[in-house]
Amino acid sequence: MKYMFYILIFSCLILSCTSKKKERRIKVDNVVDYREVLFGVDDSLPLIKIDSRFSANQVEDKLVGVLKSDICNRRVDFNILLGDEKLSRFFIHKSCGGAIGCIFISSFNEVVLNRKGMVLFERELVNIHEIDSLFMNQYFKNKNKHNFFTNVDFQSHGGKIPEDSIIITLKQVQRGYLLIYDSLSREIYDRKIDRLNIEELDSLTKILPYSIQIGGFHSPPPPAPENYNL
Repeated sequence: MKYMFYILIFSCLILSCTSKKKERRIKVDNVVDYREVLFGVDDSLPLIKIDSRFSANQVEDKLVGVLKSDICNRRVDFNILLGDEKLSRFFIHKSCGGAIGCIFISSFNEVVLNRKGMVLFERELVNIHEIDSLFMNQYFKNKNKHNFFTNVDFQSHGGKIPEDSIIITLKQVQRGYLLIYDSLSREIYDRKIDRLNIEELDSLTKILPYSIQIGGFHSPPPPAPENYNL
């Protein structure tokens, strides 16, 4: 009986130690959505609803209506809602009263979408699904330039632009930024972009601020060939 008592005590000690070993605290870091950090996602920004009949130069009037104030000579950031797709974040800078902003022409990309869903990148007709890689190549080609940003223009001219073409174009430009950020991440931190913390992600936006302007320049694009298949 005495031996049974010691065996019982010994068994309890073993079980106690075993349960303590299994009980461990796991430190879980906050999950970082790198897109939100890099793109500066902000749901409080004005939301501009557009459709297939919308032209980029109508953004100014839409923003004035939403903000109920003048937007002359200042940058205004906003989000876009097209159908069920919500896209962040874009800007316009409306110059008024003869004010002229300085722009280094070689340091920005121009993407123009026509009502047939065809895309011009830097005045050349391109496949809509190649904008991201073209954008990245353009950045590293002009790596030491200042004021690097992208201007996206689309004109319906009273017709309809395929909605999927607008969405794909804007997402492709955003993906172009992500390709650049990922390349910089591997170069600087020797890690993929989804392995960076918030401070490291912020450091990439200081190298290349995320900046997509809508309809800032309205020079008419050259006519696209009728038989080009995007």
